[in-house]
Amino acid sequence: MIRAGRGRIINVTSAPLGGIPYIGAYSASKAAQTSLSRTIAGEAQQFGISAFAYFPGVVRTAMLEWAASSPDVQSPLGGIFREMLDGGRDTPIERSTEQLMVIASGRLDALSGRYFHVNDDLDDLLTRTEEIERDNLYTQRRVT
Repeated sequence: MIRAGRGRIINVTSAPLGGIPYIGAYSASKAAQTSLSRTIAGEAQQFGISAFAYFPGVVRTAMLEWAASSPDVQSPLGGIFREMLDGGRDTPIERSTEQLMVIASGRLDALSGRYFHVNDDLDDLLTRTEEIERDNLYTQRRVT
């Protein structure tokens, strides 16, 4: 990417999950990954490379189905997954892929270093680029 003078790094991360029992290591690693995306964006900008953290939603996969129904998954985690799936709160893979492709296309390069959620309106975010940069939005930082 450096040689080409352009590129995109998209780290697939998660929603903030702090406080849910039995997934402390997972939550901490995803928070670190989101923070790393912002750091990479700052370091790679000079080479024309953008970096993003992206949460694709809770996508119904074989792994998630197993976690929602296996007695091997610690309670209450399995129950949380089961409620999401039974309640139709999972994200269609097509939606996740569509958003990911928009980010990969380069349309959001002006917002490099940011965290995007599958439910974000990416076109709206583009119109708000100046505000997002000024107010340091769509990061893990607390703005006061």
